[in-house]
Amino acid sequence: HDIMTPMPSSPRQQPCELSPQVLEQAASVLRVLAHPHRLKIVELLCNQRYAVGELAEQLDLPPNAVSQHLNQMKDRGILEVTRDGRTAYYKVVNPNAKNVITCIRRHGCGKPQH
Repeated sequence: HDIMTPMPSSPRQQPCELSPQVLEQAASVLRVLAHPHRLKIVELLCNQRYAVGELAEQLDLPPNAVSQHLNQMKDRGILEVTRDGRTAYYKVVNPNAKNVITCIRRHGCGKPQH
């Protein structure tokens, strides 16, 4: 089998082990996303691009606070910024960040906390 071909499964086979590099990448994304406002920003940006002011309005936060969150995520490669004239628009470029939102939707929506 080559590296991309899954091994045949057997009832006793362990799930595929994650490499240290994959775990470090996941931890890096999770560390920066481990804030409710940043998670909400990523959720919004998964569907469309937004400017700082638009996100601030959606989140009911001051624009400078939103900018700080955006810069943290941009610096870690989660977001990308493009300019249209004087306006900067942000979008999610890291698929792992989108996967975190998908996971939260699948496993966390509407379930009581215990």
